Amino acid sequence: KVPLVSLPVWFRLLYETKLGLVAAAPWLIAGVIAASLLTTILKPLFPSTAIRSLLGGGNSSENGSSSSIITDSLRGAIMGLLVPFCSCGALPLAVALKEEGVSSSSVAAFVTAAQAAGLDSLFFKLHFFFKLHRLFF
Repeated sequence: KVPLVSLPVWFRLLYETKLGLVAAAPWLIAGVIAASLLTTILKPLFPSTAIRSLLGGGNSSENGSSSSIITDSLRGAIMGLLVPFCSCGALPLAVALKEEGVSSSSVAAFVTAAQAAGLDSLFFKLHFFFKLHRLFF
């Protein structure tokens, strides 16, 4: 066997990248499966009026009340964390939510949270969190 240190830097980089991808693949697949199952099961249960009531309607929160803006933003962020959308899927959904009558603060928080940390990446992040936890504790 050739020691890894004696190999060129580009080869070591490719080797470490391959190891990382192999370690992350099961967690990414589990996250995608969980997100698709939740989307398939929960989508028929929530009509657009239920989503509007969960995220906050535009009539109550567009008046400028800070408590309703904060509440709608928190609702939007929590709901955004539950959906597996990237920016390509979240932006058209934001337009549809706004047309449905959801408040602007809720739509902005929803889109930001959906792009930042979705359910599909949760398993991937948990995998690395527990690796770091074992490393330090």
